[in-house]
Amino acid sequence: FLLEQMDETLKKGQQIILFQNRRGYSPLWQCSTCGWVPHCTRCDVSLTYHKRVHHLNCHYCGYTIEPPKTCEVCGNHDLKLLGFGTEKIEEELALHFPDAKAARMDLDTTRSKHAYQEIIGAFEEKEIDILVGTQMVTKGLDFEHVGLVGILNADLLLNFPDFRSFERAFQLMTQVAGRAGRKHERGKVVVQTYTPDHWVIRKVMDHDFESLYKQELIERLNFQYPPFFRLIKLTLKHKDEKIVRASSIDLGQALRLKLEERVIGPETPYIGRINNQYLRNIMIKIERNTSPATVKDYIKACIAQLVSHPDYKALRVVLDVDPV
Repeated sequence: FLLEQMDETLKKGQQIILFQNRRGYSPLWQCSTCGWVPHCTRCDVSLTYHKRVHHLNCHYCGYTIEPPKTCEVCGNHDLKLLGFGTEKIEEELALHFPDAKAARMDLDTTRSKHAYQEIIGAFEEKEIDILVGTQMVTKGLDFEHVGLVGILNADLLLNFPDFRSFERAFQLMTQVAGRAGRKHERGKVVVQTYTPDHWVIRKVMDHDFESLYKQELIERLNFQYPPFFRLIKLTLKHKDEKIVRASSIDLGQALRLKLEERVIGPETPYIGRINNQYLRNIMIKIERNTSPATVKDYIKACIAQLVSHPDYKALRVVLDVDPV
């Protein structure tokens, strides 16, 4: 359906924006026999394939390797690419619309000093027919001739493990949808999703921010999240997994002596190791009428006591108040 709409839009002489919140060519380089996937040696994430440089890259620490030709587990030579990023979409567009000029706007294509403005300028001058991009294409751009916006794989936005994921998904989809039909003619927006009846998708289609806002307020009040409570996230980091695990348990117990059930965790985050540092999180939920200075002093005292332990001297504790 999206390809049909794109064909009609191009025939009208209008431009297209495709939003995919994942850069690179393909997120997975996987063995077809056993399912093995190359991972970063320094972070607990799989490597993303970038075709232009023919490398597998870690988007957290920058670790890079050449794509393996055989599976490290079973020795199979049949390794396949799964999923798609902005780079692959740009390549596919050349096959479907050979007469259209497509360009990509993501972190990889805007690293040079003037690259961002050059891409924007070319799109404004209609030198580019189809612009593929990540979050860069969603904000602060006003193009006169955009007749169609495609939001690819919207479910990735909805299923992110964060209490703000619905709010952010609505915000991103609404912002990118607003790029279509900015001037004289009403534009079209196509959302690709496996869950078209998801209530957030329906709110985006209806431009119904008010009811999403009311629903989110109910959820956050019930589960003690901002704006009704303040969040303090403590992230413990150490190169030794046993030390970060033991220290997080000790800190959690110390904090509970005074803060009691307000302390949640410790727990391993979604990505448990970044750049050879193992991570553990402790979340503290504080009522708005509680004195921030009193809580802050108590947390600092608990941390100071923890790092004074001989085994925990190399431990890092990062505080983030009301994490974004």
